[in-house]
Amino acid sequence: MEQKSLIRESRFPKINLNKTQKRVVFEINDAIRSEIFHLVQNHCMCRNNHEEKDVIISIADIWGISIGQVLCSKCGLIRNRYVFSSESNTLFYEKYYRRLYNVNNCVDPVYYLGQNNRGKVFVELLKRISVWDDIYDVAELGCGAGGVLLPFAKEGKNVVGVDLNGDFLELGIKSGLNLKSGCFYNEIEDNSCDLIILSHVLEHFNSPIKELNLIFPKIKKNKYLLVQVPGLFSNPKPHYPLSGFQVAHVYYFYKEWLFVLFKLVGLDILYCDDSCTFVCKKTNDVNIVDYVWDDCLMDFPNIVKKRCKSAQLSSDTIYNKIKTELCNIVKLGVK
Repeated sequence: MEQKSLIRESRFPKINLNKTQKRVVFEINDAIRSEIFHLVQNHCMCRNNHEEKDVIISIADIWGISIGQVLCSKCGLIRNRYVFSSESNTLFYEKYYRRLYNVNNCVDPVYYLGQNNRGKVFVELLKRISVWDDIYDVAELGCGAGGVLLPFAKEGKNVVGVDLNGDFLELGIKSGLNLKSGCFYNEIEDNSCDLIILSHVLEHFNSPIKELNLIFPKIKKNKYLLVQVPGLFSNPKPHYPLSGFQVAHVYYFYKEWLFVLFKLVGLDILYCDDSCTFVCKKTNDVNIVDYVWDDCLMDFPNIVKKRCKSAQLSSDTIYNKIKTELCNIVKLGVK
């Protein structure tokens, strides 16, 4: 594996942090160094037998947390090089996540409105592809404040949302939504859902394939799964995906990779786009898979690497522009 990161000064934060975030980043990195947090090497889901050819994209994420991001030399999927063990992951979300991400904003009406708008887009999409009338029981895993579900409820659907953190649920419950705190797999019965929504959730899983294998039994036969993740090629910002690397996002998906995954498990793909929004239909018993590969992915390591290099050039341009402006200010001050 290449030991030199593609990102200059990659141990430093890539965004402005407030005092609380700076403190939290220090605490997390200190917990990693002292092995309070146990890190586990994260292998690619394509079963790459030549990980020594993988490319280190960054040594640390946008916060400056030293988990690193790596590009798979076989399928082109970017992943966090290390992930927290199960126990450490629980500790991270219980003690650090809210302070790092300012998650108190999740009970803010602006956040709830943003979720609500996303839900409206999903409703219109399901109507456009002519599956809306086939859906009644709707469940969302990782529902946050529940705003995504509100447009479904207003149109008469039977909705339920589940999130591990009960603090998120207040606004949605006040709006009359059925939201639960706990584990989705325990709260939702098998064969009970016409639609399951995973909106910006799949990228958080340490083991997405394992989690999906637990989710599929919850969906009735001939019913639907809606997945949306941050698409690697969909963000218009020239410095993306470098600006999107973060400790809580374990994988950075692109459309073609997810297309292969859903086909392998036996789902019918009714809709997909470059923003990595998928609507899939469970027509038969799904296939249990433990890795993802198809020859159509073999060109993506070079494609993704070029995207990362282009993003770095954009970041360098911004950095050099700021540096020049600061130098000019200093010169004017000297005069």
